[in-house]
Amino acid sequence: MSSRIIEDDPEKGTSEVLEASQLATSLKTEDKEQTTVSVSSVIPSTKVLVAQSRVHRKISFWHRVQLWFNTYRKFYFIVCAVNGVGLFLAAINVWHYPRNYTGAFVLGNLCTAILMRNEVFGRVLYTIINKCFAKWPPLWFRLSCTSVLQHLGGIHSGCATSGFAWLIFRVTLIFINHQNNHDAVLIMGVITNLAVSISIASAFPWVRNTHHNVFERHHRFIGWIGLLSTWVFVVLGDSYDLDTHSWNPDGIRVIRQQDFWFAFIMTILILIPWFTVREVSVDVEVPSPKVAILRFERGMQQGLLARISRSSIMEYHAFGIISEGVHAKYHYLICGVQGDFTRSLVNDPPTHLWTRQLKFAGVSHTSSIYKRGIRICTGTGLGAALSTCIQNPDWFLIWIGSDQEKTFGPTIANLIHRHLMPDRCCLWDSKARGGRPDVMKLVREAYHAWGAEVVFITSNYQGNKEIMEGCKAEGIPAFERTESMFFCNIVNGDATEVLGTCQHLGFADRSSPSRPSQGRSESMVREFSGSRLTTMSPSLVGRLGAVLNKPPLSAEILPGDGSAWLNGDNPSQEGFVYVENHLGIPQKTLYKSYLEAAMVFNRHRGVLRQAEPIASHTEDLIHSSAVLLLANPAHQTAWNMRKQLILLGRIDSGVELGFCAALLTIRDGAKQSLLWHHRRWLLRRTYTNPKETTNPGPTPSTSTSQYDDEDTLRHLDIPVSALRNELELCALACNTYERNYFAWTHRSRCLDALFALLAAEESVHSSRGAELGQVFEDESSWCNSWIEQHASDYSSMQYRCRFADAALQLARLHSLPSLVASLGFSNASGKLWEHARALVQSYPDHEALWLYLRGALLLQSEDQRTTCRIEAKSFTRQLVETESEGNVDAPSIIHWNASRFLAWLDRQA
Repeated sequence: MSSRIIEDDPEKGTSEVLEASQLATSLKTEDKEQTTVSVSSVIPSTKVLVAQSRVHRKISFWHRVQLWFNTYRKFYFIVCAVNGVGLFLAAINVWHYPRNYTGAFVLGNLCTAILMRNEVFGRVLYTIINKCFAKWPPLWFRLSCTSVLQHLGGIHSGCATSGFAWLIFRVTLIFINHQNNHDAVLIMGVITNLAVSISIASAFPWVRNTHHNVFERHHRFIGWIGLLSTWVFVVLGDSYDLDTHSWNPDGIRVIRQQDFWFAFIMTILILIPWFTVREVSVDVEVPSPKVAILRFERGMQQGLLARISRSSIMEYHAFGIISEGVHAKYHYLICGVQGDFTRSLVNDPPTHLWTRQLKFAGVSHTSSIYKRGIRICTGTGLGAALSTCIQNPDWFLIWIGSDQEKTFGPTIANLIHRHLMPDRCCLWDSKARGGRPDVMKLVREAYHAWGAEVVFITSNYQGNKEIMEGCKAEGIPAFERTESMFFCNIVNGDATEVLGTCQHLGFADRSSPSRPSQGRSESMVREFSGSRLTTMSPSLVGRLGAVLNKPPLSAEILPGDGSAWLNGDNPSQEGFVYVENHLGIPQKTLYKSYLEAAMVFNRHRGVLRQAEPIASHTEDLIHSSAVLLLANPAHQTAWNMRKQLILLGRIDSGVELGFCAALLTIRDGAKQSLLWHHRRWLLRRTYTNPKETTNPGPTPSTSTSQYDDEDTLRHLDIPVSALRNELELCALACNTYERNYFAWTHRSRCLDALFALLAAEESVHSSRGAELGQVFEDESSWCNSWIEQHASDYSSMQYRCRFADAALQLARLHSLPSLVASLGFSNASGKLWEHARALVQSYPDHEALWLYLRGALLLQSEDQRTTCRIEAKSFTRQLVETESEGNVDAPSIIHWNASRFLAWLDRQA
């Protein structure tokens, strides 16, 4: 009996929610077949990188001291030491100034503490460093800049602690001289002390990291109470005259004191971020029970973090922002299920969230000052790391996680594979390999091979600690997430316990001043030669691509994993259903094959530029492009690549037409303009009019036409059967995706071809003329029937009017009297009017039919138009009168449609 395993850790993949027996089966059947992505030979093989047991590295005591006494603690120590000396001198009455103006020392420290955590101040500092010191200064200086910016929290904590100490000193002095001070001043001093002490205590790392809601509520709301009590304390203290023991209501005395202006600046700094709070719309994607992907509008710079909440002032949580750049349409947040807030995003996805429009900067925001760098992250820490690698081509991504594709979904996977080439990322997936990585070995080899200057780490506490210790021992400059910054998207757990496989690892052979010497690179190549891994998974992409290029008659994307359709005995053997030339592929299998196909396609897309392309590479390109288009029919690069393959004769035009027809049976394919354009391009290639050239010319697959750049089918010598097939395909696409503008556009192009062929016929009594005449009659009756069944499809009505107009134009050709008479072209407008009028009278509540009636009226001749206008006015006024009697207070939609039509008739007159 299998036991159900449930985990809430996003670093552990979605497979943990499967039955234990299911998990074992899927790993045996799927992952054994899947190999990993191509790696550079300068990186060790997977066997070398996978850690067989927990790696315990010894680190010297001195290195531990250096890591512990970091810039954060240095700042804290310096600030507290300076203030402590001043406090001691004031306490022994050696330094008299602080005893007279203690409030200035209290609020000066608290104001500086708040300034260090102000978003505007932080962004200004980061901007100055990024603009003035990018790449050219010595490395030690740039590392110092990053360290200072990252550890400003040390000044924040130091000033807050010192301000609290000065506040205690201030209240103590009031107690000592209580006979000269009013009781109200003493009481407010005690209240302020209590509020500040609670606010500081709630910000201790243990409270902040393990009880985030407790930290936020007390640090924020008690802090606001402390601010109010500080104002009362300042005003009362400065208004009370110690000499006369009386209150001085004159406000001039108060505003002349230093502590008043410190309190004023402190208030402004606290309010500034709250002025930017907005409620914004959000789209939530839940690829797995572990993670929610939030999509917001507008692009962002790299290295920023966003605070979000379900309410305007309560429970804000910070997440790293993923964006393709400032000009991108969206930015994303990865929210791993760790507490009540993130779990609610999965269980009850919101449509709107509160956020601060002014984002704050993280350590990754300084990535632009380095020539090259490594960004390593685990699990949902990718949210704080991915933007850096997307927007900066000199940064290399190492992402360690479990079941990454299933856990984080296609949105994140597409961002990675769209922007990070095979030489710029290493995705270590535990479920695919069943072994945990030797993280330091991976970082060390990547650091030297990439020629990096620095390593940025986003992991949990234990992961940060071990990687930082390893980097310190290796002499690799590295920065971690600081204890003073708590990010909800960084999961709790042991990063070194993450299991994984090097799914995608490689390095480009680019020269850089910071790269290792040539001798070093050559030795690494020799040392790790033979460790190359391969990406192509013939068991999935190869077989699926082969089926698509047969091609199938239809394709359908099955929901979920397709377990209800696949063979229950061995569901992963095929991965898709292919019965009687009809293809069905589960959605999860399609996502998996898409990622593999994208990597294969990117690796082989340059093969056609070779003088003699390798046949297997060309076949991989054909198969991978077909899989890409099945998952994303709007993939323009894949369409262009298939055009090149057709021109080279590697893909048959007839087969490609069948492939396009199969994609049109999918909803996402039926509505894609690129697919319809590609199909018309194929038709022009296949059925070029022989009258255009007197030479036999090349084969249809490589022939050219003077109309090739014109999106038309008017000049093609297309067979009647092929024309019928195109019309049937349009009808199928319209049924697949309602109100399909691009399908009706394609049908209009086919209509041009039909009437061009009719115009070329001298008699309807010829065999070809009879066939074309039958197509005309069938198209007319089919179109009428379609409109009667789809009274809101205005595209079909536009097409019907265009059909009648083309018939009238053809009727004017005096060279075709027999054809015109037999097909009734001259009466096309009359039939159109009768059809439109009958539909409007039957279904007057459909606005599209009234527009259809307008088009039919405009196609009438002058004499007929007058008669039709009178007739239309008559029955339209009857409708208006009838509807007005029944709906006096609220006119109906019929009344509104009829009134607008009457107004239009008056304008036409």
